[in-house]
Amino acid sequence: MGASYKKEILLADERDRGFAAVVRAGPYLFVSGSDGHRSTKTQAIDPAVTWQPEIQSCNSYERIIRRLEECGYSASCVLWLEHFVSSQEWLHLRLAIWRDYFGMSQTAGGGAQALMEGINMVTTSVVAVVPDTERIVVDGPPQAPLPGPWTERAHWVERSYRPAFTLDNIRCARAVQAGDFIFTVGVRGHVDPDTGAVAPVETPAGFPAQIRNCYAEYRAFLRKADRSLQDLVRIDSHIRNVNRAEEYWTTCSAVLGGRVPFATAPIGMPVGGTGEMDMCAIAAAPGVSKEIAWFVERPEVAQAVRVGGLVFASGCNGLRDAKSGALLPQLCGDVRQQAGQALRRLESALERFDIGLERVVRLDVVLRDIHLEDQFLEVLRQRCGRQWSAVTISGGDPVDRAEVELSAVAAA
Repeated sequence: MGASYKKEILLADERDRGFAAVVRAGPYLFVSGSDGHRSTKTQAIDPAVTWQPEIQSCNSYERIIRRLEECGYSASCVLWLEHFVSSQEWLHLRLAIWRDYFGMSQTAGGGAQALMEGINMVTTSVVAVVPDTERIVVDGPPQAPLPGPWTERAHWVERSYRPAFTLDNIRCARAVQAGDFIFTVGVRGHVDPDTGAVAPVETPAGFPAQIRNCYAEYRAFLRKADRSLQDLVRIDSHIRNVNRAEEYWTTCSAVLGGRVPFATAPIGMPVGGTGEMDMCAIAAAPGVSKEIAWFVERPEVAQAVRVGGLVFASGCNGLRDAKSGALLPQLCGDVRQQAGQALRRLESALERFDIGLERVVRLDVVLRDIHLEDQFLEVLRQRCGRQWSAVTISGGDPVDRAEVELSAVAAA
């Protein structure tokens, strides 16, 4: 059995939505999603930042730093950043701002193009670590020159946006270890890292080829820490076409030897560019054991994984029965009922390791209609109380045409 982490609510959400802005579990700090279209002073939507990716990225990052500072920490504690953005067009700008706020030599992360609310262009979710946690760079930022398409895009961004800062050195670390976990950079599977072969795009063969390349990249990162794909504990998978979810599971299972031993669920998102997916992963560090509880209805896939002092729960779909996983068509189209059902399914996953919803420290929420956030949060408050967990809400397409899908991290 792994360590036991104390859960501490350090800071409430600025807008009094009923969840926490920062939660601590052991050495880890979980920071709720920070939106770019809201003022960092008033938290109100600022119409002046419409189509202003630089300002919105700064707003998102500055709110994260302000939250950490209110808890006695700093920007240097940030370890892993996940972004949901309105477009990948201005990726270089966001990466340069990330570099200037948090540095890139000891941070990792990624992002996906998502279904955003109104004028919001970026929502950032963060995992940070307390200052005395040793940070080991397993695989640092690439030192080779930017690939041709990256360089061409950088020149285009410079001409179009005319940033006041350089777009040099904007690649983060590929894998960073802190405590019991290794946090990786986002991958898209465009190129096989072993052969250099470019994956097909916009053809049926592109989807499985890019999945395999993503795993090849993870394999290369983890090899440097004497870890393997079997040591992965969570992969956030955003795929262009959610109707290919079964193909996702089939391909993952084939690559991994028949079973998917980590928390995951494919979510449909626009993604951006010609790629089929964006993935971002966490793995167990050397010497840390992993326990797996498998889904009843899909016994080759992990429902929940315990590593060290944390439990990672796979996607909890609002149209699925909590215990059996059977579809509940009577809940179709009802975001409130599906929110409650998804929470019951999450509770069932956590019970596999004898803990309850009160131990959740990070909740990731995907809504088919991002504008129904208030309805979801009302159900969440009724079910779990206030200042319960860090929460990040994004817009996407869960499988089965569900309205709600949840994944979570809990303190064991």
